[in-house]
Amino acid sequence: MEAVQKSIQKAGSILSIAKNEIEERLRNPKLKLWPSVNLDLYDEILPCLALPSDIRDCQKKYQSKAKDFFANIEKWKNEIGSLETDIKHNQISPQQALQSAKAIEKGATNLGKDIKQIRHMTECLLQSDEQIRNLMNLEAMMQFSKALMNEKEITFNEGFQVSCLLQENDTPQCQEVRLSDLFTTASAIDEKLKNIDVSNLPKIAGDIISFHVSTCRLAIDEIKYFVEKSTNHINHEQKNLVKFTEQFEVLKDAPIDTILKTLAPAAESLYIIMFKLQAHVAVIEKIKLSMVLIRNLNQLHATIKNSLIEEMGQKITAQQSPLNPYTLAYKQASDYFMGLPGMIRSFKLMFKNLGSSSRLNQEELTGKIEDCVSSCNMYFGAKKSDISRMEKYIDGYLGQYSRPFPYDGLFQLMKTTLADYGDRLEKYFHTFPLSSGDGKKAGAGTLGKLVDKIEIRRENLKEPL
Repeated sequence: MEAVQKSIQKAGSILSIAKNEIEERLRNPKLKLWPSVNLDLYDEILPCLALPSDIRDCQKKYQSKAKDFFANIEKWKNEIGSLETDIKHNQISPQQALQSAKAIEKGATNLGKDIKQIRHMTECLLQSDEQIRNLMNLEAMMQFSKALMNEKEITFNEGFQVSCLLQENDTPQCQEVRLSDLFTTASAIDEKLKNIDVSNLPKIAGDIISFHVSTCRLAIDEIKYFVEKSTNHINHEQKNLVKFTEQFEVLKDAPIDTILKTLAPAAESLYIIMFKLQAHVAVIEKIKLSMVLIRNLNQLHATIKNSLIEEMGQKITAQQSPLNPYTLAYKQASDYFMGLPGMIRSFKLMFKNLGSSSRLNQEELTGKIEDCVSSCNMYFGAKKSDISRMEKYIDGYLGQYSRPFPYDGLFQLMKTTLADYGDRLEKYFHTFPLSSGDGKKAGAGTLGKLVDKIEIRRENLKEPL
């Protein structure tokens, strides 16, 4: 009877393990939610969910299959009990007992087919549950919405990228520069340009550099205005998207039937939000233009701060340099006394009372012109008040001379010299080669061309979205 007992024990063990496994599976809370789901109500969305093809069959039959399985378990357990009773009361021969035990063992073993089917059915439902719940995030929901609404992917891709422009945190899916980061970057280069120090240069040279820097800084004002305007335009739809995402993520733990009911309306809502966000896609191109502008402004700062100021200062102090005020003053004074007009001036000056102990000569005129050019603190300005200040400034060097001769001629000479010197500084600025952040020359390109590019791109940035 030893073989009989082994066979009975084996069958009992198989039945116990099988029953425990299926009971454990059926205790899953997510599985218990499926019987109340009417999949016929969701014919429209099921093809877009990519659920297992036999989901309907599994949902309808898994409970009845489990019921039949447990009935078979009880049947074979009862068979074991009856056999053990017969053996105990010697109501069955050893040979018949062994045959019965083997039949029970085979029956228990054959339940493996039922176990496999129940496993498949429950796994199908649990997998479907997981797939549906995995839609409770924006990226997956966009794919579902695109499929359900039969819309082009570009609507969702561009809409999402526009939404990224206002996100508070970086995410791998976002490819564009956020508007807040653009504002911060623009403010940083603005601060650097504002703090360029030209105090070691003559005032007129410093004014020319500061004028071009101030003009280029208008591009930063334009970037900031663009950021503010774009933020206001996008903000409403972005808030709708954030609200949509927050509400949808809460549903992740809701009953599966509740989730299924919300999918179609949610897909439509998300499409509308993305469509409205996509309408602002031109903002992305403006951001790219703004980043080019910022790179231009950084190169402007690097060139002026690391190269131009020092090299211009050296040119201004170098002998015979066209930027040296003395070089220009000496030439202008020489021309004043040169040739027939110069001889006539010299002759007329001999008969003029100049109000000083010595008459005007080339050396004295050179000194006055040099000092006037070096000390001039007003170069730009077309207002009457600016012109009046300039005339008063020049008069400070010539007030001792009689009018109309030689005052009028000297006044015009001073005025022309200041304009000439300014033109020289302007030409030097505009033709100065660009440099990189480390002060090295950056190859082709000049400050003048760079300033022109900044102005053109600033105007392009002003164009309506």
